[in-house]
Amino acid sequence: MEARSRALLADNKQTSDHWLHEKTRLDKDDPRDVWVKTVGLHVELNAARDAAGKAGIELGQALQKSPQASDAIAKLNTAYGTAAKQVTLSELRLKLVSVEFEISKREGFENEPDLPALKKEREQLLQKIGEIQGPAASQPR
Repeated sequence: MEARSRALLADNKQTSDHWLHEKTRLDKDDPRDVWVKTVGLHVELNAARDAAGKAGIELGQALQKSPQASDAIAKLNTAYGTAAKQVTLSELRLKLVSVEFEISKREGFENEPDLPALKKEREQLLQKIGEIQGPAASQPR
């Protein structure tokens, strides 16, 4: 667990640096709404991966010291599960922005063959996000 989490952190470093740099390049009045959302969601995803990696390291170290179930390990396991859930949510949100962009490009064209499948995919993504977040917050950020 610890080694895998350390590898996740190392693997995420360059990607995280890239998207943080892209975010600094955005102007607050940037008209590219989809690009701004995409950059923000990549930053969110990389932050979630970092949190999951750090939580995994802590859990892995605790398990190495005392593999028996304990309150401390239960708390660390919960923290790791929460971090992993946030990674999943961020990935789904990023996919949703991409699908919504594809839908926006195709709407208004008669007989667009990909549009029904894209709309169905959007609904499935919204449903998955809703299931993970709970019913009160199923809309993307």
